[in-house]
Amino acid sequence: MVACRHLRWGPGVESVVTWLHEAANADWTATGLLDWLRDSENQLRPATLWSVSQVGSEAGTGAALEIAREFAAFCLLAATMLEFFVDTREPQFWKEAVESDAPSEIDRLVNARQDFSIDVKLAWKGIEEFREKYEDLSETPKFPELVPEGVGPRLSGLAMGMLDRLSTGSHDR
Repeated sequence: MVACRHLRWGPGVESVVTWLHEAANADWTATGLLDWLRDSENQLRPATLWSVSQVGSEAGTGAALEIAREFAAFCLLAATMLEFFVDTREPQFWKEAVESDAPSEIDRLVNARQDFSIDVKLAWKGIEEFREKYEDLSETPKFPELVPEGVGPRLSGLAMGMLDRLSTGSHDR
């Protein structure tokens, strides 16, 4: 939310800030975070629509959506760690993970955390691959592309252009 304060304000940025504010009130358990992530694309749809509009592109909507994607990926990492490390595992599981000469699957999670510095989608993919290795982890939410589905740039630009004129009061009479 602090990072969004530095962006040029607009309706898309406001949508992201509202979404982040709701995250502060979310159930910060593995299940709660995963459910919140599954609903995030619907929550952020207004911001994605604003991102393709002239007002949204002049405002910081694109940057706000990037912040949202990074935060969503961090939430997936947090949910994964809660789900994986909090569940009771047999001591033999941990012993095998430490004593093996081969890289541990846990290393994949560490690498995914490091991938945040390269690319958020790469980090998400690493976390997703880690989660797929363990049957006791719930299904991974899909990566939040945060792009309107089935809307081409021309149609969305037209719709947002009309919405921009209506919302700024500069429409033709």
